[in-house]
Amino acid sequence: MTFYKKITDQELSLEFKEKIDKILTYANDFDVIQDFISGNSPVGKKLEELLNNVGAIEQLPTIKKDNIISAINELYNAIVANNSSATTSINKINTSLTSTTTNVTSLTEATNNAKKNNITGTSNTSLSARLDSDYKYLNSTKTIPNDILTPTSKCRFIGHRGFNFGVPENTLIGFQYASNSGFFGVETDVQCTKDGYWILHHDTTIDRMTNGTGNIKDMLLTDIKQYYIDAGNGINLYPKMRIPTFEEFLQVCKRYNVVPVVEIKGSGYKSANFDELIRLVRKYGFENKCIIISFTTSFLDEIRKRSYGIVLAPLIPISKENLQYVKSLGNAMINPDNSTLEVANVEQAHQSGVLVMTWTVNNYDKAKELINMGVDFITTDFLVGGGRI
Repeated sequence: MTFYKKITDQELSLEFKEKIDKILTYANDFDVIQDFISGNSPVGKKLEELLNNVGAIEQLPTIKKDNIISAINELYNAIVANNSSATTSINKINTSLTSTTTNVTSLTEATNNAKKNNITGTSNTSLSARLDSDYKYLNSTKTIPNDILTPTSKCRFIGHRGFNFGVPENTLIGFQYASNSGFFGVETDVQCTKDGYWILHHDTTIDRMTNGTGNIKDMLLTDIKQYYIDAGNGINLYPKMRIPTFEEFLQVCKRYNVVPVVEIKGSGYKSANFDELIRLVRKYGFENKCIIISFTTSFLDEIRKRSYGIVLAPLIPISKENLQYVKSLGNAMINPDNSTLEVANVEQAHQSGVLVMTWTVNNYDKAKELINMGVDFITTDFLVGGGRI
């Protein structure tokens, strides 16, 4: 049974539509439902939060798969039928959740199951608290299968800021060039404007790359878009380009089927900024085909709170402590400077079950040396190699 019904009622707000669409998308995943039944899934917790957001229920106990499917469909049908409050449907959901016929598992039984299954084994006053505790535990124990973290004998290459050896960095034409050149992925830097738009730019100011000046975090998107990129390799061939948005970047990645590799720069971000970043990644279908990197590990912690599917790759050297941190993130690899790598620490990472990405390699002999060490991903300005998912 699937739930990819599209909501067409134009009177519904876009935000409300997106929340309902997310609920229906989660309901499609049988594994999510099975984890949700046991109360041991971070995605199950997210489903609970989404249902709370649309006012369906205050707390979601553990229930059978058929019951949650039925509840979601009833809510969906009430909404598309233009029931202004969906009160009837929500009452039915509340009734089904508290009915003895739904085989609701008590909190005591759920806690005992958690202990038996070696989740957290701790008692909490509410299911929500227990799921939050389980989520933190599962972060260090569970990896979501994806093509990015599948070990291969072939090192995969990533175009650094596009193909900036011959094209200005962090430009749409640069990402198109890199995509057509056969890179596995394309890397970019992102920062947030004053009005909450993520844009592609390495520096915290626009001074170096444009005919304008100013701090990105203090500027509106419309302020930034009035200036032209006037620096970078090959700039004479590409006049009057403007700083792209992150959404425009994802559109290029989607069109050319390349993996987006996103470095979060800047500072001072709010929760809503990270929410928006994840929303865009999900909008273009990249949640399980995307790598987010940063020198600031707290940024990656914020991403992990919102998504378990995105692969994280902190820009930190290989050490015992750092490998433990990467494993605690789950669904992650390590991304040190290439100058710090040697056979021993690459093997140390692999023995810990952690893949190795490195940056920025522009010498063929150095790249060959790293490949022989067993490095899994190489970020480069122009060395073309690897392959696509």
